[in-house]
Amino acid sequence: MPLELRPLLTIAVPTFNRADLLGRLITSIISQPPFGSSIELLICDNASDDGTPAVVRKFQESVPSIRYIRNESNIGPDRNFLKCFTEASGKYVWIMGDDDVVEPGGIPFLLSLLAEGYDLVHLKPRNFEGEYVAQPVPAKVPYRVFQSAEALAKRVHASFTFISGNIVNKDRISESQHPPLESLVGTNLVQLAWTYAALANHRRSALLRAPIIAALSNNTG
Repeated sequence: MPLELRPLLTIAVPTFNRADLLGRLITSIISQPPFGSSIELLICDNASDDGTPAVVRKFQESVPSIRYIRNESNIGPDRNFLKCFTEASGKYVWIMGDDDVVEPGGIPFLLSLLAEGYDLVHLKPRNFEGEYVAQPVPAKVPYRVFQSAEALAKRVHASFTFISGNIVNKDRISESQHPPLESLVGTNLVQLAWTYAALANHRRSALLRAPIIAALSNNTG
């Protein structure tokens, strides 16, 4: 894809048999301005046998730009996560769990933040149970900029494993030396492959101090 046509951000969603939750997430993304050329929404369906294809097709009727990749067979969660990353065409890649939600106002804030240029942005979620009730994001979300990868890692620690919590600069990762991303396939933590690569080639990162996403508590997958 020509550089001038590339989206700034790819939101990539690995999913399997969660049609209702996926629909809620998609709605939370496409309902926010400025959804359009700046954002690519990519759905990687791991051969769901529920209503997932129909849900995505319904959204594509109004938003044809939604990319939908359906695996012929279930390739396992790690390989589906990896597919999300490798298929993403944006400068930045944000892999989101299909049971999470972007709060109103989160997308415009993120786009303005990413335009400043970072290797990694870490997000804190707001946990909820039961029915999702939106909590709009304030116009100015506080965040801290880190020049040191070690300082960021000490602050974030095990929260790097939260699949929806990291947005990485794919261009920086592609240009750098790092272990093969597939080396963590089978660990159920393959998302750490590109997170580690971003940290290993770190220049600066941002840590949000207030949530712009909501995460469903006590949900298994």
